Amino acid sequence: MSRHSAAVPTDDFVITDPAADLYAQTPFESRYGKYSGNVAPDWDAQGEGTASRVVKGAIAGAVAGLAAGYLMTLFQKGWSNAEKKFAGNKKDEKNLNKNVPEHREHNPGEDQEQGDDATVKTAEAISENVFDHKLTKDEKKVAGPAVHYAFAAAMGALYGGLSEVTDIPKAGFGSAFGSALFVGADEIAVPALGLSKMPQEVQLSKHVYGLVSHLVYSAATEAVRRPLRAALDNI
Repeated sequence: MSRHSAAVPTDDFVITDPAADLYAQTPFESRYGKYSGNVAPDWDAQGEGTASRVVKGAIAGAVAGLAAGYLMTLFQKGWSNAEKKFAGNKKDEKNLNKNVPEHREHNPGEDQEQGDDATVKTAEAISENVFDHKLTKDEKKVAGPAVHYAFAAAMGALYGGLSEVTDIPKAGFGSAFGSALFVGADEIAVPALGLSKMPQEVQLSKHVYGLVSHLVYSAATEAVRRPLRAALDNI
C-alpha cells in the first residue's frame, strides 16, 4: 500500500446506479438484484430483449396450449356425460370423433345425415378450398382433432407472447384471455363464418358451456406455461 493511501472502511463505499437516468421509476434491486454486505450485485443494465422474451413466451404458450386443449377435451366430455345423465341419455351427439370437444353444431343440410361441428367444418373448408378434396367420414375423424389442437396451440402461443409484454391476458389466472377467446371465436368468428348458429339462436346453456370451457382452457394454459417459461430462461 502506498504511503499516500489509507484503508477505507467498506461501509464508506456507495454503490451508484449506472442506469438511474434511464430507469428512474424502477427500484434499484429489481434491476440488479439485492445488495448485501461487501458483494456487489450482478449488474446487467441491458437485460433480455423484448423480441427474445416474446419468442420464448410463444414457445412455452404453444406447448401449454396443446396440454390445455387436451384438458379442455376431458372437461367437455365430462360435461357432456353429465348432460346425458340428466337428460336420460337423449342428448344428440354431433361430433364424429369423441376425443375432441363438441363445439356448436352446424345445421345439417339436405344431403347430410349428421351435422358436423365447427372443427370438422373448418377442416372441410380448408381441404376443399386449398386442396380441392372433399373429406371422407374417416378423414373427418382425423381432421377434426387436428384443427382443434392446432387452434389450441396457436392460441396458446398468442397468449404466451402477449404475456411477455402485458399482464392483461394473465388477469384472473388467464380468465381474461379465456373470456376474450370465447367471445371472439365462439360468439363472433365461428357464427360469422357459417360454422354454427348465430349466438341468439343458441340456448343459454350452450353459451355457459362454451364460456366455462374456455376458462378451463386458459387456466390450464397459464398453469402449464409458467414452469415452462421459467425453464426456458435457464436454457
